[in-house]
Amino acid sequence: MIRYVGIRCVYAVFVLFGVVTIVFFLSRLSGDPALLFLGPQATQADIDAYRVSMGLDQAVPVQYVKFLGSVLRGDFGHSIRQGDPALGLVLSRLPASV
Repeated sequence: MIRYVGIRCVYAVFVLFGVVTIVFFLSRLSGDPALLFLGPQATQADIDAYRVSMGLDQAVPVQYVKFLGSVLRGDFGHSIRQGDPALGLVLSRLPASV
């Protein structure tokens, strides 16, 4: 039984890695995050400043490695809309989802 649980935990790690990877790259396919967040009324200076502040001016592989490092540390960033830590927002809604 312990071996079964151990194998399932290893599979869960691979599944989570796959999901995180897919979500990261799908979010980049939906368009420029800076344009999506700031909207069409933003000036080019605003867009450039936002890209630098969010690390979007770096190559996608560099962004991905930094994102994985943050996830492994438990840092999921802050909500763009609410400004609160994203992990806290997810955990506060987890009981309703479960």
